Amino acid sequence: MSDLDTFQFWGEKYNAKEFRNKFSSIPFFEKNSAKNKCIDMIEGNKVLDIGCGLGYFVMSAGVCFPEKQIDGCDYFSDNIEGAKFLFPEHKNHFFEASVYQLEFEAGYYDCITFQAVIEHLEQAALAVKQINQSLKINGYLIVTTDNPYGLCFLFSFFLKTK
Repeated sequence: MSDLDTFQFWGEKYNAKEFRNKFSSIPFFEKNSAKNKCIDMIEGNKVLDIGCGLGYFVMSAGVCFPEKQIDGCDYFSDNIEGAKFLFPEHKNHFFEASVYQLEFEAGYYDCITFQAVIEHLEQAALAVKQINQSLKINGYLIVTTDNPYGLCFLFSFFLKTK
């Protein structure tokens, strides 16, 4: 990519130089301690971060666990383009995907992180079902939310459907 490339993030447009200056210097480990805890909880060799945004978690987990395959997907193509630009060494590990239509072979991932995404979904139960199909038997799903009531609602939905 050249400095003529443009990126859009949260409705703002940036040229490549502006984008790199604004987003590549964000210190991940200082920025969000909840994500640090997620890194500590990673299990297995194949890990997927759903809703990876600009890829900070994928990059940081890749640094902590260079022997593991750490992938990131996001629904928004702008986020994926930005992640590939900021972290070119991980560009083959970022891809666009909808949590409602994950197209992996069943049981492909050992661990899936789903950080601060579930509270934004209209069909959280469908998303969790798709995620479950992508996890190995006895795999790990790490869910974080900024809104604890969103998670309570999700669990109450599952209890009502039994």
